[in-house]
Amino acid sequence: IVTISTKQNVINKLETNKAGKYKFNLYADEIFLISAQKEGFFQSEVELNTAGKEPNESITQNLILEELSKEQTLQIGNIYYDFNSFALRKESYLSLNKLADFLTTNSNIAVEIGSHTDSRGTPLYNLQLSAKRSTSIVDYLKYKGISSERLVPEAYGEEKPVSPNASTEEEHQLNRRSEIKVLSMDYKTMPVKKSEKIDKLITPPISTNNIKNDE
Repeated sequence: IVTISTKQNVINKLETNKAGKYKFNLYADEIFLISAQKEGFFQSEVELNTAGKEPNESITQNLILEELSKEQTLQIGNIYYDFNSFALRKESYLSLNKLADFLTTNSNIAVEIGSHTDSRGTPLYNLQLSAKRSTSIVDYLKYKGISSERLVPEAYGEEKPVSPNASTEEEHQLNRRSEIKVLSMDYKTMPVKKSEKIDKLITPPISTNNIKNDE
C-alpha cells in the first residue's frame, strides 16, 4: 500500500501492481510524503518536492522496505512535542495514524514505544517526561484500536541524544523524538513484559484529556 500525503493530510492511498509499481498525479509547488507498507516489513517514507517541476514531467521515486526482525528499531517520523510538554502536537497525528496502519497490517507484532527528551531539565525530570510522552503515544494507538498487549511504553530521558551537546532549538527538537522497537514477532505465543519503571515515573497517572481527536 502506498500513501501520498502532504505534511497535514492524506491525499490518496493505492495498491501497487504485481511488479511493485505505482503511479499517481501530483500538483505543483508542494512537498509530499510518499510512504509504503507491506506485511512483514517496516514502513518506508520519503519526501518529494514538486517545486520547479514541469507540468507533465514524470518523476520516479523508489521506496525500499526493510524486513521486520526482532529488536529492530525505527524512528517514528514527525512526532513533536513542545518544550516541557508531553501533549502530542497536532502535526503528529498524521504519522501516528500511519503507525496505527502499520501495526494493523502487521497484526502479530508487539513493539516498544520509546521516547527521548532533550537535555534541558534534570535527568530524573526528563525520565518522567519521556515516560509521559511514550504513554501518550500508546494511549493514542489504543484509541485507534491497537491492543495494549502489543504496546510497551519506555522512557529514555536524555540518555540517548541524536544531537549531543545540542545548543539550538532545532537540535533540541531532534532529541525530542520517539522510536519503535520490535519486541515480539508474535505477541500471542511470545507475550511481552511491561516496563517496570514507567508506572513509577508517572505520578499522578497520565490524563486521557491529552489525547485529542484527530478528525
